[in-house]
Amino acid sequence: MNRWKTRIIDSLVELRARADAWDDLWERSDVAIPTTRAALLAQWIEHFAPNKPIAILTIERDGQYVAGLPLVGPRSRLAPIAEMPTCDWSSSADLLLDPSADEDAVLDRLAAMLFKLPWPIVRFDHMEIETPRWLAFRAAIERNGRDIICRPQFETGLIDIDHDWAEYEAGRSKNLRKNLRRTARRLSELGPFEAVIHRDIAAHCIDSLVTTGFEVEDRGWKGVAGTSVIRSPGMLAFFVEHARLLAARGMLELLFLEHRGFPIAFE
Repeated sequence: MNRWKTRIIDSLVELRARADAWDDLWERSDVAIPTTRAALLAQWIEHFAPNKPIAILTIERDGQYVAGLPLVGPRSRLAPIAEMPTCDWSSSADLLLDPSADEDAVLDRLAAMLFKLPWPIVRFDHMEIETPRWLAFRAAIERNGRDIICRPQFETGLIDIDHDWAEYEAGRSKNLRKNLRRTARRLSELGPFEAVIHRDIAAHCIDSLVTTGFEVEDRGWKGVAGTSVIRSPGMLAFFVEHARLLAARGMLELLFLEHRGFPIAFE
């Protein structure tokens, strides 16, 4: 008996109908970002790629998804390049893989599906290609006789603090520590400051809180440059709906830093 099944989800109706199975795979995978769940993936496609064909590749074993790869195709045959549903505004894409599955068997089937698509080139932008699942998928692509070219798009700098803050600060330069103390003193004179965290947000409060947060962004350099969410047509509505979908699944947290009750920072 053939325990394997491959399927391409090619419509948002079908994606939403299979949302529980897709989200179950997400729960089992190593992917943590919740925007790759079915409802948010569908929302991304509706907003950023409404007129593009979609091809969400899935591998099933014994009736359960063990791998998934969402793609959107090109609008025109003149540039036949498919890509992941991701952009600088938001990402709803990643390679979902059940860690308990036979990795090579699953990814070889996924690579074979990829090569049967009508698009000869696929871009995997914004992916962490050095993670184990992507390294394994790259190997599967090469085993199937195709080439893959990897180029870094950007690097994110991180400060590794594996001890307490005081010990970290003590290792910084004298001038930096002096400037930090001066800044902290000036802030304390301006106070009070308060960190406000919103969890379990009532549905009727989401729109106003998200709007307030992006108004903070708009008062900064992005507003001056005209690139803030509020000054970009359709983007505030996108993020408000994003927040609603996350809140419905208990995955929304809005954080504000307030000065005398006025929000000055938002995440």
